[in-house]
Amino acid sequence: MAFYRHFCERPDFKISVATNNPDIFNYEVPYQFSYFSTNKIWQRIVRTRLNQWLYSSAHLTWGNVVPSQIVKQAIDFKPDVVLTVAGSWSWTTRMAGVLAKKLKIPLVGSFNDWWYYNLIYHPATEKWIERSFRKFYQKCDLALCTSEGMRDELGPHKNAIVFYPSGALMPTLIKKTDKTDKIFTVAFAGNIGEWYGKMLESLITIAKDNIKFRIFGNNPNWSDEFLAKATQSGIYRGHIPFEELRQEMLEVDVLLLPMGFDKSSAQIERTSFKTKFLDYLSFSKPILVWGPEYCSAVRTATEFDSADICTVPDPKTCMEGLVALRENPERRQQIVNNAQRMYESRFHPDKIHQLLVDAIGGLITG
Repeated sequence: MAFYRHFCERPDFKISVATNNPDIFNYEVPYQFSYFSTNKIWQRIVRTRLNQWLYSSAHLTWGNVVPSQIVKQAIDFKPDVVLTVAGSWSWTTRMAGVLAKKLKIPLVGSFNDWWYYNLIYHPATEKWIERSFRKFYQKCDLALCTSEGMRDELGPHKNAIVFYPSGALMPTLIKKTDKTDKIFTVAFAGNIGEWYGKMLESLITIAKDNIKFRIFGNNPNWSDEFLAKATQSGIYRGHIPFEELRQEMLEVDVLLLPMGFDKSSAQIERTSFKTKFLDYLSFSKPILVWGPEYCSAVRTATEFDSADICTVPDPKTCMEGLVALRENPERRQQIVNNAQRMYESRFHPDKIHQLLVDAIGGLITG
C-alpha cells in the first residue's frame, strides 16, 4: 500500500511490474504487469514435511536466471532503475538484481521488514539466508530502510536512507477529541494475526463495561470462542475500505497500536516501522502504543510525545493506561496536537514522497 501511494496515486513515476504473487489478479491495477510462477511439481512437493528445507533451498539458490518474458518486458519498457522489495527476503529479490545488472541500470532495494518476517525456512539455514540478505543490501545502488532501526542493523552503506512508509493524508479539518457521555471507545485497525491478535484478545477479555473496543482488519488468530463473541457483539468489524474506516474512526476516542514483546518478534519490531502508525495520525485521535522500549513506534512516540506508552506486556497495565486516558481529556488533546506536529515535521506524505523522488532522481542523473 505504501508504494502504491508513491507510484500510482502520484504522477512522478511510471512503473512496470513483474510478480510471482497471484493476488495481483484480485485487483484492477493501473499499471502493466506480468506474472510468473513455479511449476506444479514444486507446488506439490512444498506441501510435504520437507517444505522448510525446500523453501530454504529456493531462498539460497533461486533467482539467478530471469525468465525471458520479464527480460522482454523490461527491454520494451526501458526503465531507469529496477526496484525490489528486499525485506522480507525472497529469491525474486535476487532476480531483480540480476535483471538490473543485465540492463546496466541502478538497483534499488526497499528493506521494509527483517528478512525472516513471514518467511518459511529451516532454522539450520538461517545464517546463510541472512548472509544473502545482507549481501544484497550492499549490492544495492540505493537502499531504502524503513526505519533507523533497520539501517542501524544492516550497517554502513554507500547510499542508504531512512525511508518511512507513507501514511494517509491528514484532513484539513481536524475533529477535536472532547469527551462526551458515550462509552469510551478504543479502536485498532490492521493485521490481527501473529502476536497482535493474541495481545488484543488478552486486553479485550479484561475490559469493563465502561470501555468498548472496535477491531478492524484481517486474519484474526483468536480462539474460536473469542472470535464468535467478538463478531456477535460488534467488537470485530472485519476489513473495510480505508475511506470507510476513516468515517468509523470519527466515533472512537483512542487508537491502540500493539507491538510484540516476545523474543521471537524482537528483531522484527526493532527494525520495522508500522504503516498503521502513520495512518493513525491521519485520523487525528489520541494513540496509545503498547510495546517494548526498543520498538520503533515507542522510540518515535517518545521523541515527539505523540502517544501515551505502555511498555509492560501485562494487559492489565495497558488497560490502566487506557483508563487514565479516558479520565484525562486534556492529555488526549495534547497527544493529538503533538502527533500533528510530528506528522508535519517528519511524516507528512508529501515530504516522504519527495525524499523518494530526490533519491531515485539523484541515482539516475549520477
